Amino acid sequence: MKRDDVRNELLLSDTSVPDVFLVQYAPLLGREAVVAYLFIRMLFPSGRFTQDDTGNMNFLSPSDLSKALAELIENDLLIRNENEYTLTDLKKKEVEEYIKVSLARGGADRASLPGLSADEKQRNVLADSISKSIYGGRMAYVFHRLVDKCLYEYKFESEVVYRLFEECAEGNSRQHYKISYMEKKAEDWYKSGYTTMEALSHVLAKKKRVEDLVKIMGKLSRKRLDGIDIERIETWVNALDISPELAEYAYRVNSDYRKTVTMKNVEDKLTEWVAADVRTLDRAVVYEAERHNENKLKAKKTKSRENAWKTGKDAGIVKGSDDGKKAAKAPSGPKPEDGIGDDVILALFGDDEE
Repeated sequence: MKRDDVRNELLLSDTSVPDVFLVQYAPLLGREAVVAYLFIRMLFPSGRFTQDDTGNMNFLSPSDLSKALAELIENDLLIRNENEYTLTDLKKKEVEEYIKVSLARGGADRASLPGLSADEKQRNVLADSISKSIYGGRMAYVFHRLVDKCLYEYKFESEVVYRLFEECAEGNSRQHYKISYMEKKAEDWYKSGYTTMEALSHVLAKKKRVEDLVKIMGKLSRKRLDGIDIERIETWVNALDISPELAEYAYRVNSDYRKTVTMKNVEDKLTEWVAADVRTLDRAVVYEAERHNENKLKAKKTKSRENAWKTGKDAGIVKGSDDGKKAAKAPSGPKPEDGIGDDVILALFGDDEE
């Protein structure tokens, strides 16, 4: 075997991938899209290829490749111009965003200043904290830009900015990698007036209550709640101000006489309680006990009316009626119409012909 043949059998080349791709985009992409991006960078170092070139991309099936390319285009990683594709220059895009924000904040004029202002130092500490705790110390600049927008345009307190990133990072949704989602959430908080922790704390408390209720109702119903059920629970918290304890009791009350309890059944009971000004667990227990006693009394009265042992009045016999008088005067002996003729009467005295 020739030395060149050995060299051709070994893959000793390297494929360069920008860190910003790994930090900002890769966590959001599906497996096929990540594979497609890496192979494109390996096969086409210039970042350009044509529609005809895709026919030779055998690392994915044609259908998976088509979906992967569409996902890359959707996430601004790939640009299509008729039959030609071009990978986005992520490094250039990162620098341009930095320059744009820096100029907007007067970065050019600050070059001659001896040091950072107190606000800027606080901003850098905040951004560094978010980067380390949320992004493993590698936060893309687009999120630094969001920090600036929250602090300087929306006038968020630093704690509110940190809570924005922290909340988006909760669970497995990976929302903290979706800049469009986070920008929309920040804007919603700003429009709702949640710029201070005092104002935001009420919202977070309600959010926590909804999460607790979803877990409780899911456990009681032994199923995964769908979007409609969760919307109902949000209504219980936001419109009815229901506590988890009260909602759990409403479910158990329904389960006493229903084989299957739905979230609508629970909501109907909660609405009934709110209309009766029943807002605590203790008051609900008393209310349901009173209802139970009332239902027992109604059932008892209904049962007595249907009893087989009826009074004379219930049986249709009324004192002083003509039917009663006739019944009292009726003779007890046989009547002529009963079929007793003259022959029977004569037989009582014997037969004269004998």
